[in-house]
This record gives sequence, C-alpha cells and structure tokens, in this order.
Amino acid sequence: MMTNPKTDPMISTATAYEVVGREEEYEDALTTDSLTSNMLETGRATFTVSKSFRHIPEARTLTWTDDFFHEREEGDFENEIIAVFDFDYDKIEAFNEGLGWVSLFCSLLYPPIFAFLSLILCPCFLRKNVQWSARAQHVAVTRDGIRFVEDRRKFLWGLSCMDKGKKAKTVPFDKITDCDIVEPAGNAALCCVPNILYSVHIDTASSNVQQHELSLAGLTEAHKFKKLVWAMKRAYGQNNEGEKSASNAAGPGVGDCQGEMLTLLREIRDELRQNNESLGALQASSVPRSTTTASLSLSGNDAQPAQAIADLNTTTSQNINFGIV
Repeated sequence: MMTNPKTDPMISTATAYEVVGREEEYEDALTTDSLTSNMLETGRATFTVSKSFRHIPEARTLTWTDDFFHEREEGDFENEIIAVFDFDYDKIEAFNEGLGWVSLFCSLLYPPIFAFLSLILCPCFLRKNVQWSARAQHVAVTRDGIRFVEDRRKFLWGLSCMDKGKKAKTVPFDKITDCDIVEPAGNAALCCVPNILYSVHIDTASSNVQQHELSLAGLTEAHKFKKLVWAMKRAYGQNNEGEKSASNAAGPGVGDCQGEMLTLLREIRDELRQNNESLGALQASSVPRSTTTASLSLSGNDAQPAQAIADLNTTTSQNINFGIV
C-alpha cells in the first residue's frame, strides 16, 4: 500500500520524496509503454510533451506523430512548442476528394467550364492535389499562441514552377475570443459526401460569422486541442493580471508625486506671472515721478524725493530679476 504524503501527518520528508519519485516513474513507465505500442501499430515515431511543460494538466498526456516542428520548423522546440496536434490526413483526403469529384460532375451542366477543367487535366491530378494540400497542414500550441503552418507543396501538375509557398500564422492567446468545435453530422455537396471531419474555429475580435481567424478541419483530438487552448488562455490572462496589479501597486505613489510636482510648478508659474505684471505696472507709473523729481532736484528745492525714487528703482530692478529667475 502506498502512503499519501498529503494526508498522512506522520510521514517523513524522505518517504515523501520516495513516494513522489515512484509516482513519476510510474507515469513515465505508462507513457513509455503507450508510446512503444503506438510505434508498433503505426510504424512512426511518437513524441510527447517536453518536461518543461508537463506541469500543465491538459498537456501532460498528449502524444503525436507529426515531426514537422521537430525537424523542418526553425526555433527552439523544447522551450517554445507545448504540444503538436495531428491531422487525420486519410479522412481529409477522402472528404476533399469526394467534394472534388462532385464539383467536377456538376460542371457538366456548364460545358465550357467542364471543357476547361478537362483541358488542364483536372480529373487526372485531382487526387494528387488533394493529397498535396492535406499533408502540408501542421498545427501546434506554443507558449505564445496557436501556430498553423502550410508547408511548401506541389500544385496543379506537380511542376516545380507551380509550387505554392509556405504560409505560417500565429494566433496569440490574448487575442482569442472564442474556440468552438463543429462535430461531423449529415452530408455535404448535395448530400453526396458524408461529413466525417471535426472542425475547430478560432475567432478573434476581428472575426465575423463568414470569416474565422483560423479554421482547422480534420484534427484527430479536437476536444483536447480546445481544452489546452482555453487553459493556456486562462494562464496567460492570470499572468497579465498579476503584472497589472504589480504595476498598479507601485503606480499610485509615483502618480501622486508627479501630480504634486505639476501642481507646484503651476503655482510657481502663476506667481511669477503676477509678479511680472505688478512690476510692469510699477515701472510704468514710476516714469513720470522720476521726471518730476529730476526737475525738482535741478531747481534745488528738495533732494529727498530724488533719493526715494532712486531707491524705488533699485528695488524694482531687484524684483524684476527675481521674477525672471
């Protein structure tokens, strides 16, 4: 019987580490056994989530066989890619090929269109084009968002001059507003082709009913993909809220100091303007007095007013200099 370190109060630290180590070894053993059996069944290498992201419950048990992001995509896989999700390429090819044949037969109603499609050998290369398009799709959930890649692929007749270039798109978690799954039901193309693909629609603020930000058809684990996306979005939102709360905790003190400084500077500016206006008025009124005093001094009647005006001018000059400074 295995003791539980969380519920047994008498358990020692060494025993706790031993129990945790045994649980991790047991999980690794289960993962190794499942990977080995999957490799024997499919004949392809199976990948798991790196240890740096196994603390995420929704990603801990995910496995995949798509090696695109491991071998052909640039970047630090161990520190950027959380999980890769496989497309069911066989179902995608079967569904899209059925749609293609139905469309081709419908073109018989318009002989010019059917003649043009036959001229470019569309019936001969229909299956190849469907296969090239389907197997160029790859999707992964990274630390920053959902990364979808359409690799370089052949097109039309398969000539190198007709190749389509690689396209990549990343939808950040903070921009995602909705992530919905459309389960297969009914038939498509005039009820001729059964719907067998799960579709995942990712929307942002710029999306609308007619145009989704990203649509993924044919994922083998659509529900696990949705759970991981929402889990990462919640974690991303909590991190942003923590940063905002930390900035708000330090922000009010700084904002108060800046507000007080601005208020003080405005008061100083207003006082300087008032002093300059009053000093200008004093200067304007002192000019006729000084003239009168000079005439009185020249006549020799009284020298005291001239001295008083001189003192007033000196004081005024000092006040003006103070106001300018």
